Formats: sequence, C-alpha cells, structure tokens
Amino acid sequence: MGTRVKVLTVGLVLATAAMAGCASTATGSSGAVQDDAVAAAPADEPLAGTTQGPSCASGGACQVGSTGPGGGIVFYVASAPFNAPGTACGATCQYLEAQTSDLAKAPWCMGPAQESVGFSIDAPGTAIGTGYLNTQAMLGTDNNPPAQICTSGAANEAVAPSGGYSDWYLPSKDELSTLIAQSNVVNGFNSTTYWSSTQSS
Repeated sequence: MGTRVKVLTVGLVLATAAMAGCASTATGSSGAVQDDAVAAAPADEPLAGTTQGPSCASGGACQVGSTGPGGGIVFYVASAPFNAPGTACGATCQYLEAQTSDLAKAPWCMGPAQESVGFSIDAPGTAIGTGYLNTQAMLGTDNNPPAQICTSGAANEAVAPSGGYSDWYLPSKDELSTLIAQSNVVNGFNSTTYWSSTQSS
C-alpha cells in the first residue's frame, strides 16, 4: 500500500506548487492515501519463458521508479510499513508516489479574505507519513477554526484529483526531502523552491 504525494509534482506542493500527495483511492474518495499494492525490493529479471507478476500500477509490487497506481512515480519504498494517520493505509503504508508534473506556482496558504495567512495552522508533522494530516489541517478538515484555513494555495493545488485519485497531498518536510533525494527518479525539478505541508515554527 502506498501514499501519493503531489509535489506539484509527489504529494508535495512547492512554491511552484510541485507534486504532492499520497493518493490511493478512486476519485470521489474521502481522501484516503493507499492502494492495495505491495512494496517490495527490486526483483531479479524473470527467466526466459516465465512471466512477471502485475506491475505496481496494477496492484503488484512497487519499487522506486515504478509507475504507481495513481500514474505517478514511486519515490520511496519503506523496508517496514510506516504510519500515515488519516490515510486508507493507516499504519500499513509501504510507499510514496509523486505526480509526474509540477503544479502551478502558488503561495503556501491564502486565507478566506485572500490574505497571506499570518496565523498558526496546526501542521507540525515533519516525518514520513505526516504530510496527509498536515495538508488536511491546512484545508481546515481537522480542528483548525474556519477562519484559520487555506482557501487557496499549495495545499489546495495539491489535493486536486489526478490519475483517477483524489487523495493526493502536499508532502511533509521529510517526505519532500526524500523526494528531492530521488529527483533523478522523478525527472528532476523545474524550480529550486517547493512547499512542504510542514508549518515552520
């Protein structure tokens, strides 16, 4: 099971809104983040005359560089399941998937009156698995008061449906760092500025 990150181009939103998101369920879902794909280490090439199992995109084993179920690129495969609270995979997440193109340039968060948000949004998660909850906090789908949510900005761009899934999100700081470390796998980055869902303190 994996999560999709839209880093306005891996479940990440960047200053130029990059992919971000952990996505995993069909469009119209409740925002879950995981499919039934299983992550695995790279396998040896099949012997002549034998067949390989299903691809990551169709529910098979995922490895870094695979096309994921959401049509993005898998950029992280865990050696043991990780916890991504609020997602469909929950405590059994196996991989992170990034979209293959950057999103439009966007500010981190604009409030209800389209002002730059100067208040605190409760989005402190930095670890892998926390980007989804941070993004939900930015969108006001958690406990933030209605006046303290992003009505436009990076998170709003990141959650737009893509690849048949509607549970993409802006990556946390560590998810974005992992994506950047794998930039060769996701065809690099077009900008040097990308947003994470982690609010700095």
